[in-house]
Amino acid sequence: MTDTDTSDAITMQGVSFTFGGPPILEQVDLTIRHRELVCVIGPNGGGKTTLLRLILGLLAPASGRIHVLGSSPRKARHRIGYMPQHARLDPHFPVTVHDVVLMGRLGLAPNLGPFKPSDHDAADAALERLELLDRRNEPFAALSGGQRQRVLIARALACEPRILLLDEPTANLDLPIQRDLYDLLREFATEFTVILVSHDVGFVSDFVRSVVCVNRTVRVHETNKLTGDVMSEVYGRDVRMVHHDHDHTEHHHHG
Repeated sequence: MTDTDTSDAITMQGVSFTFGGPPILEQVDLTIRHRELVCVIGPNGGGKTTLLRLILGLLAPASGRIHVLGSSPRKARHRIGYMPQHARLDPHFPVTVHDVVLMGRLGLAPNLGPFKPSDHDAADAALERLELLDRRNEPFAALSGGQRQRVLIARALACEPRILLLDEPTANLDLPIQRDLYDLLREFATEFTVILVSHDVGFVSDFVRSVVCVNRTVRVHETNKLTGDVMSEVYGRDVRMVHHDHDHTEHHHHG
């Protein structure tokens, strides 16, 4: 058993960040355990993207300490699978589904070179997890919106991560497709840590145990304790909490 098995997946202690003006994040304390499924919520400009970039080691905190998988974020970055918000590929770019997922292997090798058989095997394994292996040689452009999102999640999965970080993975998808994806993410969280950013608080809270609320500071709430009061405190205005049971087809998007 390594130190990363015994330590938490992510710890932040007294973390603050600023671009030179008012603080974007201030005195953040956060612990995310291994094999936990967590949702990050908060208003636009509240610091969600900054929090993700700090975890990825793309930004350094002004003060405080961050440990990811028992080491610095930069050292741990190759063990994080990341799907950025609005991940888009030009649909006219002639690339196959397998080629897209193979991009997730970039950065794992110390020097750039041709992909190895192990890279192709990992890409196929990720596609199989997302139930798209039979489409591996098709043009990415030929897929539906939901299938494209699955391919982009497979790309994040191809590096065989210890942490999977997904920014708005179900945006603009129909409710049944969202539900299938969340079921899959819940399954992934039995193997590794899954962190997703989503505005659809009511829907997501049916799938995750805890919600990280980011609005300059950070608070963690168990999903069964999320109330309208908590949400208006996070977003600064009234937010309607809509829980979807499995027979309910209404989809309410939280701005």
